[in-house]
Parts: sequence; C-alpha cells; structure tokens
Amino acid sequence: MLLLGYLPINSSQRTSVLLHKRSQYRDLVKKHLPGQDRNLTFVFKQISTASASASSNNINSNNNFNNNDGVFSSSWDDNNSYYQQFNQHFKNPSSKLFSSMVNLVNINKAKNYEELVQQVHVDVIRTRPDGFVPLFETPEIEKMLERILMIWSIENADISYFQGLNDLVCPLLLVFLEHEVNQLNHSNSSSYPSISQLLEQTSSPASPYTQSTSNKSSWSTKLEKLLGEGLILKELKECGQADVVLSRVEADVYWCISLLMNTVKHYAQGTGCGLPAEGMMRRLEALVRESNGELYKHLKTNDIDFSHFSFRWMVCFLTRDFDLETGVKLWDHYFCDRENQGFSLLHICFCSSLLNKWTPDLLTKDFMELVQYLQKPPSLQWNSTNLESIFRSSYLLKEKYKNILL
Repeated sequence: MLLLGYLPINSSQRTSVLLHKRSQYRDLVKKHLPGQDRNLTFVFKQISTASASASSNNINSNNNFNNNDGVFSSSWDDNNSYYQQFNQHFKNPSSKLFSSMVNLVNINKAKNYEELVQQVHVDVIRTRPDGFVPLFETPEIEKMLERILMIWSIENADISYFQGLNDLVCPLLLVFLEHEVNQLNHSNSSSYPSISQLLEQTSSPASPYTQSTSNKSSWSTKLEKLLGEGLILKELKECGQADVVLSRVEADVYWCISLLMNTVKHYAQGTGCGLPAEGMMRRLEALVRESNGELYKHLKTNDIDFSHFSFRWMVCFLTRDFDLETGVKLWDHYFCDRENQGFSLLHICFCSSLLNKWTPDLLTKDFMELVQYLQKPPSLQWNSTNLESIFRSSYLLKEKYKNILL
C-alpha cells in the first residue's frame, strides 16, 4: 500500500487516510450499485465533519489520488447525465427530437450496463485460483469481486471491463485478507476468531489440512491453506467479524487495483482494442527486435505473432504463469521500482528477459512446438529464488532500451 501511494509515509496519518478512502469506496458503491453499500462496514460507523476534513487534507497532501491518479469522473454519473448535457445544447428540450435522442441514449446505457453485469458475473464464477477454490466459491468473495470489477469498470469507462482484470484482483485480495487475519490474530479481543487454535490443529498429523512447509514458513503455509479451504472465513462469520474484515479488504483492493492500472493506462492510446496490454505487447516486440534479433527473426520465419503468447502476459502480469508465492514476489519487485514503472517498463523487460533465457530452446523449434512452449512456458516450474537473475537482466534492458519503451 505504501509503495503504491495508497497510504501516506507518515504513519500517524494512515488511520484517517484509510478510513476516508474506505468511506469513499462505500460512496462509489452506493452511487453505482444502490443498496449494496449497506453490506460495507469499516468498524467506525460514522466520520465526524472535523475528522473527514482532516482526512481529506491528509490525502491531498500525502496521497497520489487526484483527477489524474485514481479518482475519475464517471461518464455514468447521474449528476452529469446525458439529459443535462443535451439540455445545454437544445433550446427546446421538450421537442420530440430531443426526447427521442434522450430515450435512445438511455436505452444504450441500460444495454451496456446489463452487458457489463453479465460479463463480470461470468468471469467471477470462473475465477478460481489454484489452492483457493473453496474460498473463491463463497458468496461473500464472489460478491466482493463483482462489486470491485463493476465499480472500476464504470469509473474507468475509457477502458472499462476486460477479461483478465479479475485475475489481477486475486493476488491483492489474498494478500490483504491474510494481513487482516494476522491483525485479528494478534488482537486481545475475545470476539475475534481463535485462528491460533485453527493453526495448531493443522500441525496435527491427523489433520487433513497439513501440507509441506518446505521453502515457506510454517505459519504462512498453514494460514494460506486455511484461507484457501475457506475455514478462516467461516470462523470470521461465526464470530461476527466477517463483514468488517471483508469490507476493509474490498475497499483497499479497489483503490490499489486502480492505482496499479493508472501506471499502464497510457499504453491504451492508439490501440485497436483500447487496452493497455496491446500497447505493451507492441513495446515487447520492438524490444525483442532490437535486443535479440536472432530470436525475433526465428519467430517471424515461423509465423509466430507476439499476440499468440504475450498478450496474456500483458493483461494478467504473469499471474496465470506463476504460483501465488512466486507471483506475489514478482509483483513486489514491480511495486519497488523507484520510477513507478514496475508494471509498465519493468514488466515488459522482464518478459523480454524470459524470452532471452529461453532462446537456445526456442531456436530449435518449429511453429507448433513454439506455440506449445510459449503458451505453457517452463516458468510454471519456477519458484521465487529463480526471479533474481531474470530481474538483473530486466533492469539492464530497462536502462539500455528505455527510449523504445516509453
């Protein structure tokens, strides 16, 4: 959250900033999904005028949210409706022509909204990360995903929803949920779930939830397992804390995915599909052509288009190509980029470095073998320790070829 700019560096201001941003998210839900905002609660039921004003000042001075970073005017806003826009341009708003135009616009808006609801719903019920299927099958998590994706798509109508956005939400949701669970576990309140007891149960040989803890801490492994099986969420619901925890996670995920996407939105300009991924894919092709001409020529000779394999990399930032632990550490590197170009330039260079590493194998393959290799690359078998050498190469590419990546 700090590296994204969601939280201020000054720790004394973080509580008020979080409260304000979560309340802002609830207002967005109330605006675009009326009635569902009643499901959101963040412990503090109300914000006084004085504290809200102070929070707003803190955000303006310490956070990166403004008209260009994270908070967008919505083209769906009733206060800026098509009716009011037309009313400024027509002297006789009661004319049949005007009424017909307004009706047509309203019909189109309703149709687009229904299509968006359907598309989001279909993708949400297919969002089942490995190891976390039971958790993501719960109604609470499905509703959370739907709200996040709907609100982001409406607030960012220039891009709107695209397949793969649901995958980007998952790592943030899991990391933030695990953080909230850890916070509760260290609380002295007796109303919180006995997570420590659940974790102790997983250490028993007879427990069905025991798994290997190699390369991971015992606590992290067990907690991840309990989250994935949905047991912790069940415990939270039984002690009445689920609404608070899930509401906090939902709001934080929304703002962080907004900030993440803001760093790549400019790549959508001048693309056919209007998605940042297409612009990033073009930069990757240009980088490979410039830095690895032998591989580029081999791919073109075998009629391999970069869209055959790299479009998914750019849409999902490799979340579908790594396990959760490796994927989170990959994103940590992106978040730590000093120039805030982790999900843009650094990611493109990372993908180019992967291709460089695989070049000896790729040069021996024909069309079908290339397609199969690139669509299911050996990175699936990696762990987090393999990332370091690739990142060293990525940073070198980023500095050397920055002129063709911007």
